[in-house]
Amino acid sequence: MEKTVALYLRVSTKHQDTPEGSLISQEQRLIEWYDYHNSQAKHSKEKDPYSNYVIYKDVETGTKASKRPSYNRMLADIKMGKIHTVAAASISRLNRNLREFYELYDITQQHNVDIFSQKESFDTSTAIGRAILKFMLVFYELESEQTSERGRDNRYARAKRGLWVTSTVTGYKKDPEKPGQLIPIASEVETVNLIFDLYLKHGSISAVKKALDQKGVLTPARKLTGANTGKPKSFGTMTISRILQNKVYIGIQQYQKGKRGIEGLQPGDAYEEIPGNWKAIVEQDKFNQVQFLLIKNKESNTNQVKKKVKVFELSSLIKCGVCKGKPKYTTKSGTSKTKKIYYYYSCPSCKKTFRADILEKEITTILEKLSKNKQLIKRLLKEYDNSYNHELSELKNRLSQLCEEEKEIEKEIQTETEKFSQLEETNLELFKKQALKAHDALKERYDANQNSKLEVEQKISEAEFSEVNPKLLSEILKNLSQILPDLPLLTRKAVLSQVIAQITVFNKKIEVRVGEKIYNINFKKIASTNKKFVEATIERDRRDSNPRPPA
Repeated sequence: MEKTVALYLRVSTKHQDTPEGSLISQEQRLIEWYDYHNSQAKHSKEKDPYSNYVIYKDVETGTKASKRPSYNRMLADIKMGKIHTVAAASISRLNRNLREFYELYDITQQHNVDIFSQKESFDTSTAIGRAILKFMLVFYELESEQTSERGRDNRYARAKRGLWVTSTVTGYKKDPEKPGQLIPIASEVETVNLIFDLYLKHGSISAVKKALDQKGVLTPARKLTGANTGKPKSFGTMTISRILQNKVYIGIQQYQKGKRGIEGLQPGDAYEEIPGNWKAIVEQDKFNQVQFLLIKNKESNTNQVKKKVKVFELSSLIKCGVCKGKPKYTTKSGTSKTKKIYYYYSCPSCKKTFRADILEKEITTILEKLSKNKQLIKRLLKEYDNSYNHELSELKNRLSQLCEEEKEIEKEIQTETEKFSQLEETNLELFKKQALKAHDALKERYDANQNSKLEVEQKISEAEFSEVNPKLLSEILKNLSQILPDLPLLTRKAVLSQVIAQITVFNKKIEVRVGEKIYNINFKKIASTNKKFVEATIERDRRDSNPRPPA
C-alpha cells in the first residue's frame, strides 16, 4: 500500500520566501526527515516506509486557517484519502489556535492520518504524542495572543502620539526616515481632491467613477492595501467611497474603524478619532460638505444634486384663490415632442396650470425692483434674522434636552447591570424575566432618544447650512436673476420664503404679496415678451391690523 506524506510549510511574511528564507529551510529539514524515516523503516518492523511526499506551502496569508489556500487544499486531500501523514517543522506552523487545531485533529483521526512535528519530536500515532501535542498547543496559543496584545498596545500608544499605524492610503506615502509620518504625494493629492470635487458636482459615486474613467485617472502605481497590487487600474466605487469618508485627509486617524458604533469597549479596542501629525490635504469645509451630501443621499435614497437640477422655488408659496379651501399648488413636469422637459405649477383641484419658468421670471423681475426699497429690505432682513435665530435656538435647546435624557437612560442601564452582580442564585430565573423586560423598555427608550437626536441634529445642520447672511440677502435682491440660479437649494428657498409672504392665483391674475404690498400679474400677458406687473396697495380691514388683499 502506498503512503503519501503531506509536508506543510508556512511563513507569515513574504520576505521569508527567499533562497535563504524560512520557507526553504522548512522544506529542506522536512525532506531530510522524510529520507531519514524511510532509511530507518528498512530496519524496523514497527515503521512503514513512505512512498512519496506532497508539498503544501502558504506565504503571507496570516494565521487563520480560512486564509490559507494550501492548508485548505491539504484538508481536502486528507478527506479524499490521498494523505496518510501530515508533517510540519513545528506545530505552530500548522495552527496556533486551539479550535482550528482540534478541527484538523478530528479530520486526521476520522481518516487515520498521523500528525508529525519535527521540532517537538512527537507524532499522534502514540497516546503520549497526542497528549504532548495538545499540551504544547495551549502554550503556542497563549504566546500568539500575548504577541497580539503587545502589538495592539504598541499600535494604540503610537496612534495616541499622532503617528500613522495602518496601511498607506491614496494621497500619502510613509516617510522612510520617520516611522509613523505621512508625506503627501502631489499627483495623488490632486486626484483625491478631484474625487471630492466630482462628488460635490455630481452627487453620485458611480458618476464620479465615470468622470474619472473619462479623464483617464487611475489608481496609484504602488502597493497600497487589500487586493491592490500596485498596477494602475480604474478606480472602483468601493475605493471612491472609502476615500470620500476617510478622515486621514483632514488630519485625523480613525483608530479601530471596524468597531464604530460598538459600545462598552476598552480604550485601544474601541473606535476613536485621534488627531494626526501629518498635513491635511483636503479642506475641512469641502470634507464636511461631502459628508453632509453622503448622509442626505443615503437618507433620501435619491441623488440630492440631481434633484437640484430643477428647483421649484415657489412650491410652498402658491395657493389657488378660486377653489374652495385655497389648496396649495403642486408641481409636475412634461416632455414635448422634441424631448424638451417643461416644468409646471398646477392646482390639484381645478387643474389650472402654468409654466414654472415664466412665473419664476416674473417674480424675479418684481423682487429686483423691490431691491431699491431700502425700508422694505431692512424690515425683511430683521424678520429673517429673528425667525432664523428663534428656530435655531429652539432646535439647540431640544438637542440639549435629548442629551440629558440620554445620560439618564444610560445611568438606568448601568443600574440594571449592577443589580445582576448582587443577585442571589435562588432568584436567578425570576430576575432574568424582570431584567429582560426592563432591558427591552430601556432599549426602546434609548432607540427613540437616539432617533430624535439624529433628527434634531440634521435639522440644525440644515438650518445652519441654509443661513442667509443679511448683507448677502441685500446683494441677492439687487442681482437676483444672476445670483438666484447658482444658490444652494436651501438658501434659495430661504431667501424667497422670507421675501414673499404669499402667491395667490385667480382666474385672470396672480397676486404676489410682499410685505404690505400686493403686485398683480396679468394672466393674459404672462407668456408675452412684454411682461408687466401692476402695483396695488393693500387695503386694511378695520377689524384687525393684519394686511388683507382687496376684495
